[in-house]
Amino acid sequence: MKLISLGSDFGKNRLMKLILSIAIPIVVGMTSGFLTDPQSEWYLALEGPFFQPPGWLISIVWITLYILMGVALYMIWKRGFRENKKPITLFFIQLAINFSWSFVFFTFQSLWGGLIVMLLMLFFVAWTAWEFYKVSKKAGYLFIPYIVWILIAMSVNIAFIILN
Repeated sequence: MKLISLGSDFGKNRLMKLILSIAIPIVVGMTSGFLTDPQSEWYLALEGPFFQPPGWLISIVWITLYILMGVALYMIWKRGFRENKKPITLFFIQLAINFSWSFVFFTFQSLWGGLIVMLLMLFFVAWTAWEFYKVSKKAGYLFIPYIVWILIAMSVNIAFIILN
């Protein structure tokens, strides 16, 4: 039995939803990265904590998280958009907050603003995870690494505030 039959509209529709669901967070994340300068003079002059992950690891983690977010979105979307407006809306709210963090932190050079955005992000990601969990436990669980990563990033952001 084929998982996706490319000859059927149903299979094509599911495949397109999966591709779109994964592409959306990746494109949003990449756009945020391209529009901000994480290697700015200001940032490089900051004293960073000893536990700050290296840039190459941060990139790998974010791509992985965006893929997990996309798969979770697909798991909800395939169960119906109208039936799941609340969790899908929350998904896009948390993604918009995620997008804004780079601008607040790097472009506006605000350590405190970055922390406030992260607190908002944590709240909305946890809420999104909960709403996803109510529709699909697996989709909700896919947000756990994201929540852990936000907590790590928040600790780095707090350390930047303390050290600078």
